[in-house]
Amino acid sequence: MKRKWLNVRTMAFVLLLGAAGSTFVGCKDYDDDIKDLQEQIDANKSAATTELNKAISEQISALETKLNTAIAEKADQSVIDGIQADINTLKTLESRVKDLEDAASSYLKEGALDDYLKKGALDGYVTEDALDGLLNEDALAQYLKDHNYLQEGDIDGIPTEEIIRGWLLEELTELEELVAAYNKNKENLDKLPSLVSDVNQLKQDLEKLLGENGALKELQDKITAFENTITDITFPNLSTDLTFMRSTPLEKEIVWIDGTVLKAGVVLSDAKAEFPVILNPSSVKLTDKFVFTLVDATGKNVPVKVVSVNKEWEIKDMNDPFASRSTETVVNNDIYTATVRYEGKTDMKMGNLALKVVLPGDDQNFVLSNYAINPIIGIAKDLTKVTVATKTVYLGVEYDVNEIAMFTFKDEKGQVLFPVDFAKAAANLYTGKGYIKIHKDDEKYLKYLDEEALKEGKILASETQTDVEFELDGVTLNFEYYAMDLNGSGIRKADFKVKFITKMYDKDVAFKNLTIKILAETENVSEELKFKDILSDLSTKQFDRWKENAENFKCVITNAEGEKVDAIKAEFSGTDGFKLKATSKAEAGNYSVTITFEDKRTGEEGLFKITGNVTVVAPSIDPDLSLGYWDKDVLTIPGVFNKDKKFDLSVDLKNAFVINIEGVSDPKMEFKLNREDLAGCIDIEGSKVTWVKNLEDEEGNVTENLFGKELEFTVVIKNGELKLAEKTYKLKFINPLAEVVTWNNVKHTLANDKDGQIVSSFDLYRLLSFKDTQSTEHELFNITSKGTTLDSDGNFTTIGTTCYELNKNNVKFEILTPKSNLSIDENGLATWENVPGAAFVGATVDVKVTITHNYGTSTGTISLKINEKVTK
Repeated sequence: MKRKWLNVRTMAFVLLLGAAGSTFVGCKDYDDDIKDLQEQIDANKSAATTELNKAISEQISALETKLNTAIAEKADQSVIDGIQADINTLKTLESRVKDLEDAASSYLKEGALDDYLKKGALDGYVTEDALDGLLNEDALAQYLKDHNYLQEGDIDGIPTEEIIRGWLLEELTELEELVAAYNKNKENLDKLPSLVSDVNQLKQDLEKLLGENGALKELQDKITAFENTITDITFPNLSTDLTFMRSTPLEKEIVWIDGTVLKAGVVLSDAKAEFPVILNPSSVKLTDKFVFTLVDATGKNVPVKVVSVNKEWEIKDMNDPFASRSTETVVNNDIYTATVRYEGKTDMKMGNLALKVVLPGDDQNFVLSNYAINPIIGIAKDLTKVTVATKTVYLGVEYDVNEIAMFTFKDEKGQVLFPVDFAKAAANLYTGKGYIKIHKDDEKYLKYLDEEALKEGKILASETQTDVEFELDGVTLNFEYYAMDLNGSGIRKADFKVKFITKMYDKDVAFKNLTIKILAETENVSEELKFKDILSDLSTKQFDRWKENAENFKCVITNAEGEKVDAIKAEFSGTDGFKLKATSKAEAGNYSVTITFEDKRTGEEGLFKITGNVTVVAPSIDPDLSLGYWDKDVLTIPGVFNKDKKFDLSVDLKNAFVINIEGVSDPKMEFKLNREDLAGCIDIEGSKVTWVKNLEDEEGNVTENLFGKELEFTVVIKNGELKLAEKTYKLKFINPLAEVVTWNNVKHTLANDKDGQIVSSFDLYRLLSFKDTQSTEHELFNITSKGTTLDSDGNFTTIGTTCYELNKNNVKFEILTPKSNLSIDENGLATWENVPGAAFVGATVDVKVTITHNYGTSTGTISLKINEKVTK
């Protein structure tokens, strides 16, 4: 496969050859392969995605049906919102599946690989015009300079001289073939210049680039020098502690608990350690020519041998990424691993050390890190005893036995040391931890335990569904904890018991914000919250378990700075609930509340906290909202309906609130609309708010329909001139007229007379059904019932004309069906122009109805079905 570098001029030449009758075959082997592969893919079009899309579409349709049903049945808004959210999620998934399928197909389009090669590794090394100068000698060097050539990926991406030479010579061969084709067809292309001189120039340029002293050779020399240079040594952490632990050879063969055989004479700890190192540049090719040593502050070598410095650092603990021990490995390719061994005396004091590297070819040329390595030397101690206390633990929570085990050692003088905790003992233990086995009498429960955790000295028992009692709940099992020192003086065992209990719950729970009004010196009390409501996320069994075992409640209240506040305290009514009390010393502001408790089964603090906030307002009140006025904390104003008077969209705001303040006999309320631009549109006079009109421009055109829009207004409550409270609320005016105009089921008399003798007309006003929102019984067009049929005189009702000021001039008809024989005059009279002969088979004409009124517009579409006149 040839690398395509032909420039515009060359491609023009190829096209002209084709026009002259010459045949030229380009590099299309991969294009044909891809085309064949694409055809196979299209022939077997992803059944998986097809099925997935079908399943998603069916689910969307089912949910849309459910949504329509919920709306029709006037379900709670939260139910409707939930269904709509599910539909939106599925539609997003449907779109993502489609995008994924399109993206996969685009990679296999014909010519895609060709486009990739045109953007490949050598773009920028060769000039755009391949025949006019073709080669740019400095492009490679400039590329590396621009990129600082300190990244290993840049160097790895540079093709070798052999690859470059092969690509260029292939291009040269292709150009020579073009010249031959040109000479063969020269009689047809007399006006084209000869390409021979261009090809000769190309040969000279190739030699200049690839010659013994060419630009490519010069670049390769620079890369070689770069790969054999270290400019800086640093460490990813500020201080590197190196613990060298040396143990004595095993006196006899030992079989560890997991079956590992440790031969006699083996040294379990040979004073090796490792630490992470950052070398600059990271692309350096480390060889035995680089000599690494550790030196002290005087520059002298110390008895710590650098065994190796290798690429890659295995991060095994994401909480401590520069520790060299864990279970799950993540490799960092930008950090090196230095492995060292201490070979001196155990009591030698060295101070902090630095890592030194001597560069190849010059003993005096070296690089030194900072003095951040702190060596810790020790000799493994003999373990004489290990004990583990009985413990009650939760199912589903890992219990690290290593952390509570107590270890007794002998020092190098044979003296017994006091028991030490795991943090001090770990460096002296084989594998750095203990090993747990369940007692043989309790092995039937092993299936519930994580066996890998046991090997790590930990116990983890799984928990089932929250409403199912677990088999281990309340069960005490016997375990054996094994540990051995690095000298292999003996495997020590500790028998211990663990009682398993089911968790109450393990996620912090938040209660709703509370408010305390400071209206007295003491006994300013918040509302009482019930734990059953706060802990509603708990299952019935979980809550009953919590209520039975929760005790010793504590409450800490802090201000915004995190300081504890004593002026607010919690008063608990057992496990039923609590309320907060504050004195007048509590300053106005927001406070954080944290409630903890003890689980009497363990005697320790429970697994979760109950948190929330309390707002202290001093003095202030928060009025209650009157029933029937508010919908989801928005004051809804449907207006005042008077049968014989003009409709009044207003409400007395005082009636929307209930104020009862202890010690305040006559509170006053002031109201203000927060949008000043609505003056003259929404009026507030005293406590009465009234809709006057929608927002209009200077020419009277509506620029903002205020119906259904949530508008903020501020309420100030005063006691005399003292402001007790100020709060912002929302109000919303409800459009009193229905949005949709519908057909009232009255039969029209329009018909086609093929003989053309009778022209039929009908008053369309008689077909309209239009209601207000005060009651579904308030039809604004007169409809009367005659037996089992309906009829109408097409006039607005008294309510329509008096309350809503409607007349027929408010109604407009528009024919939607194109090229129909129906016409409608300005009075709403529809006339059908007959279709003569037997060709007429019936017609349906859609008519749009628009009713304009003070509150906006209402629209609808009625369909008129025209049949042939029945001849009696």
